[in-house]
Amino acid sequence: GLANFITNNAKWYDYCALRLLVFQALCLIFTIGQLYLMDLVLGNQFLHLGTHVLDWDAMDKAMEVVFPLVVSCGMNYIGPSGEPQATSGMCTLPINIVNEKIYLIIWLWYLVMIIVSVFTLLWHITLLAAPYLRQLNIHKSCKNLPAHQIKGLVRRCAYGDYVLLRTLAKNIVST
Repeated sequence: GLANFITNNAKWYDYCALRLLVFQALCLIFTIGQLYLMDLVLGNQFLHLGTHVLDWDAMDKAMEVVFPLVVSCGMNYIGPSGEPQATSGMCTLPINIVNEKIYLIIWLWYLVMIIVSVFTLLWHITLLAAPYLRQLNIHKSCKNLPAHQIKGLVRRCAYGDYVLLRTLAKNIVST
């Protein structure tokens, strides 16, 4: 079955595993790109939006710059003589109360996604470079197998084979 396939087709899954690694790197790049595009849309104010999370007063001031609640607005209306007359006043923008909360959540989500992506990518690059860590990882998952069998398996398996085995192990219920 699977053991024969892996031993007869060693390094068969390497290309797919390396593509997976490249696509994880692309996800990180795209997330950072979206963060900067959002910053451009909000007038270079988005990157600094969530940096004041711990200081409520500073955060309130930063939010007022990006999402003002009261603005000056001009209106034209037809006066008693039938001519348009311009007037100005103060307009409230209650939707910005919701917008500032939504964009703060988006900022935090981007931050979490970037941190998780960086650590995941570093972990997979470390596993690619260090077969000994793959051996420890498999040994941690399969405590009932002797260490010399795991060492022999890792010695014969490439990184792609390891990724295939880990994916299968995560998706198979062993009872």
